[in-house]
This record gives sequence, C-alpha cells and structure tokens, in this order.
Amino acid sequence: MPTLSKDQECLEACMECFLECERTIKNMLMKGGKADNCACPLCCQECRDICELCAKSMARGGEFAQQFCALCAEVCDWCAQECDKMEHEQCKRCAESCRRCAKLCRSVAA
Repeated sequence: MPTLSKDQECLEACMECFLECERTIKNMLMKGGKADNCACPLCCQECRDICELCAKSMARGGEFAQQFCALCAEVCDWCAQECDKMEHEQCKRCAESCRRCAKLCRSVAA
C-alpha cells in the first residue's frame, strides 16, 4: 500500500472532519438544537465549512491552500474543544476527527 503524501493525508482528514461535523449537526438538531454549555452545533457548522473549502483548495492546488489550512487548524481546534464538552458519542467522534484534521492542517500550513 503506497504512503499518502502530507497534502493528500490532510485533504482526506479535512473530508473526514467535514463528514463528522455534518453528522454531529444532524445529531444535535434531532436532539433539540444548541447545547447550553458550548457552541455546538455552531462550531460544527463553521468547522464543516472551512474543512470543505480547505479540501477543495488543496485538491486543485489553490494559491491560498496553506492559508486555508492554517485557518482550518484554528477552527478545528475550537470545534474539538467545544465538542469535548458534550456527552454524546457523536460529539466525541467529531472532536477526535477535528484534532486529527487540525494537526495535519498545521503540518501543511507550516
């Protein structure tokens, strides 16, 4: 099995994070919306959107891909922090996906 490039690994992490955020938004909406003690699902909406933009930019070799990656890492860190406040299993999966994405985005942005 070939090793993925740093950019390809980051792109895949962004797409995985996008999907986990989307699932978390759906889960939160089905459970009645916003949680009292955190920014969820708003953080997941923000994170989903920047992950999608970041992945698209990397896929086309965009001029600002590194800058998008830097911003994506910040937003993913925030989303992970907020999702960690929740008790739902989906929120925990989302937080883990956000942490992985943030780490890989930082490596691409560097």
